[in-house]
Amino acid sequence: MSNETNTAPIKLADLKSKMKLAGKVKKVELFGAFIDVGAERDGFLHISQLRKEKTNRVQDVLGVDQDVTVWARKVDAHAGRLDLTMIEPLAYDWDELKTGLIVKGKAIKVERFGAFVDIGAERPGFIHVREMMSGHVDDPSEVVKVGNRLNDETLPKVLEPSGGSRF
Repeated sequence: MSNETNTAPIKLADLKSKMKLAGKVKKVELFGAFIDVGAERDGFLHISQLRKEKTNRVQDVLGVDQDVTVWARKVDAHAGRLDLTMIEPLAYDWDELKTGLIVKGKAIKVERFGAFVDIGAERPGFIHVREMMSGHVDDPSEVVKVGNRLNDETLPKVLEPSGGSRF
């Protein structure tokens, strides 16, 4: 896409994983497609990254010169590789969740022992009833309703991944 606007190409070193990019399909192969995103090299979009559902043929989804929205999946500036995906990445990968990280989310389920919160990770976070407020809470549904947007101001306590470890 850089050729169309006569701007300097984006350096691969300046691209980061999960970065949203506009691109144009340059070449379609059996195993994927090459996409011009305005970088110094075209990115590669593997057939498995076209959509969440299984795709049998790249041509069923993409055609040459088609405009697409993609995200950088892996960037290796030293090797000159840019792997792309059309599947919107999660806001957080599980290994990015660390103690003290402030996240925003939406309550998706309220139980008598706490609330599950969609934070954009592969699994929801969990807020235990004891951590919802500084005082005693008899019923979490008095504090949180399904669909409520939550952040560090509305619930100033720590979320914990529903798998168990705190972040």
